[in-house]
Amino acid sequence: LSDSDYQRRDVSLTNTLSITDGLDVGFGVEATREDGQFDSVIDFGFPIPASFSLQRDTNAAFAEVLWQATGDLTFVTGLRYDDADDINETTARFIANYQQPTANRSFSFQYSEGFKLPSFFALGHPLVGNSSLKPERSKNFSVDVKQSFYMGAVSTTLSLFRNEFKDLVDFDPSLFTNVNRSFVTVEGATLGLSLKPSQKVSINSHVTYTNYKTDAGVKLRRRPEWTSAASVNWKLEESLSLNVQGVYVGSYYDSSIPTGLIKMEGYTDVDVVAKKVFTKGASLSFIVNNMFNNGYQEAVGFSNTGRQARLVGSLTF
Repeated sequence: LSDSDYQRRDVSLTNTLSITDGLDVGFGVEATREDGQFDSVIDFGFPIPASFSLQRDTNAAFAEVLWQATGDLTFVTGLRYDDADDINETTARFIANYQQPTANRSFSFQYSEGFKLPSFFALGHPLVGNSSLKPERSKNFSVDVKQSFYMGAVSTTLSLFRNEFKDLVDFDPSLFTNVNRSFVTVEGATLGLSLKPSQKVSINSHVTYTNYKTDAGVKLRRRPEWTSAASVNWKLEESLSLNVQGVYVGSYYDSSIPTGLIKMEGYTDVDVVAKKVFTKGASLSFIVNNMFNNGYQEAVGFSNTGRQARLVGSLTF
């Protein structure tokens, strides 16, 4: 039995100034208060209380500068300062983007730093929580190349990325608690392809390969090496459209109390949406999820619900 209540209140003030032609500055402050309460009793043949209550205040200040150096070259840089219950952190980001209009090509480089506090559940749960958890910190690099052909009818995107995490929060099934992984690196690439064979049909797809490396060779849970997705949108007529989208998730590791750490099989999921738009803001959609009724588990012991179909109507006035 469980009853959870989470409340978050944000107050922010932001401002943007155009200093000169091609130079914009944005800045602001933000204050956040989080309250979380979890009332729970776990039945292990006898009742075990598993309740907690936490509160957290975070104050932040940030600034960002956008500089249009030339008509083809743009730079963005930013800084953010966070004060979260006496944990102070300053993070930065930098983006450079170069456009080649005559070649229908663009290049971009991005560096960013991340700072993420552990969740209330990871900190406070009596069974799996760890009050000594440190915040996650990360450094992220990416390079993107975009190219379009045939007046935009075909476009490709190649992204190379590397993420370095310090003190990544992860659940350790052998210790049965949340822990900090001292160092994790994530490297990979994403290749995207978009096609527009006609004014009525558009196709979008991408495939991503990700390689994870951890301290002491720890296997991270629910992180597949291969993922991909594709969608086809067909506008049969002005008021009638058909959308088919599929997702592939490769094999990955997961854990449960009875099984320990095991390797899960990958799966494919296909959804179909047919939408009819009527006059005066009315529309009707026929949606089929898991079209081919694939039986797979996203988490150990929890099978999906199989094929689902529903009819959805909406009226805007």
